[in-house]
Amino acid sequence: MAGTRQDCRFVIVGFALVAAIGFTGQPAIAIVGPTPVGPGYQCPSDIDIDPQNGYAVGAAMDPADHDGNGNGVWDPNPNVVCMRLGVTDGYAKMPVTDPAAPAEEQYLFGFVDLTHVPENEIIDYKFRAHLPAPTIEVKEGQTLYLTETTLALFVRPDLFDSHTLHFHGYPHAMAIFDGVPEASIAVPAGRDFTYFYKLNDPGTYPYHCHFEPVEHIELGMIGTIIVRPAQDGGADSLPGSYAYNDGGLAPNTQYDVAYNLLVDEMDSTMHWNLENIQEGANLWHTYHPNYFTLNGRAYPETVLADTDPAMTNQNGYIAQTSSLITAAPGQRVLLRLTNLGFQTHTLTIPGLSMQVVGEDAKLLRGPSGKDLSYRKTTYSIAGGKTADLILDTTGLTSGRSYFLFGRELNSQHNLSRFERLAGQGGERRGGMMTEIRIQ
Repeated sequence: MAGTRQDCRFVIVGFALVAAIGFTGQPAIAIVGPTPVGPGYQCPSDIDIDPQNGYAVGAAMDPADHDGNGNGVWDPNPNVVCMRLGVTDGYAKMPVTDPAAPAEEQYLFGFVDLTHVPENEIIDYKFRAHLPAPTIEVKEGQTLYLTETTLALFVRPDLFDSHTLHFHGYPHAMAIFDGVPEASIAVPAGRDFTYFYKLNDPGTYPYHCHFEPVEHIELGMIGTIIVRPAQDGGADSLPGSYAYNDGGLAPNTQYDVAYNLLVDEMDSTMHWNLENIQEGANLWHTYHPNYFTLNGRAYPETVLADTDPAMTNQNGYIAQTSSLITAAPGQRVLLRLTNLGFQTHTLTIPGLSMQVVGEDAKLLRGPSGKDLSYRKTTYSIAGGKTADLILDTTGLTSGRSYFLFGRELNSQHNLSRFERLAGQGGERRGGMMTEIRIQ
């Protein structure tokens, strides 16, 4: 029997939908039936929040479900995207270059993708946080219903922190979906809240938890949202993929392959203190990172494949994402940069230049149509910023590799907490670095 938690979910999610689309449907009812095994979150086509019905394509109709085209079955609306993210903890595996040093994994707070996970299985995703958080990719003109479910923490069940999802830099129609708890809603353990977004502005955006943000961002609650432009995918008689609606004019944002790079850094002392119930010792004005990462990894692990077993953490899963960039000669590569660290980082690619076509989810074009894009071999990106860079590989030789790395010297090493406490740590190559392979 569904109880109070199901009713609370209806009240919270129903309020979100009423605020977003002015929906006035059937009155709230307590759902009585078998233990839910469906997705456990509300989509507009499943307005009674009953996961038993109206979810899978071709499923039997429920009286409260919506038949969009009158064919007697539930059909997905291509302009509506529904996702679910869980909040929990986990570990990120970091390289240790000193054979005498113990293996080191960073304790995380983070998100995990629960989309399509049956309700009676979501508990299996507790203690499986990812860094970076799952990428959210949607298209201009779509609406996104994004349910956040706080699964709570495995290592620190004593912490009752609520959590939010802040779509950083996005022009919200109303504050309740902004994810800033002082002006909207925070989600406590065991609860759900559905955020609504009308996606009218293409570009690359950061997202993060905004509850106790200094701590929760540092602990790993960070990710990227991509809103693809209407022009993308062959619309407007312009074949191919595009970062923005450029209309075929400069700057040219067409690309062949795209990669996300989440720039971040870690102070392992802060992570260790949280894991070991010593968070009172975390003095954030003394923040001193010792790991510098791309997509949650430090070199040389940045170039390992997403599924490389060497990246398996102590929980038995892979929490981090590869940063290896590959392209064939002549291809245009789109790099979507997001910095959700606390420091500015300057990235460089010796031997290659980058065309900066977008910053902070805005095409670099003036009001009169003037091309404001610019070419760089070194690009600085501050915390909370995003950038869209095009690499043109025309004329490059197959088999050639280039390094993309942070120009600051201190970002080019791997120094574990053990080594730092022991006063060790010399020239250990690594840190904020990856490779671009032409092949």
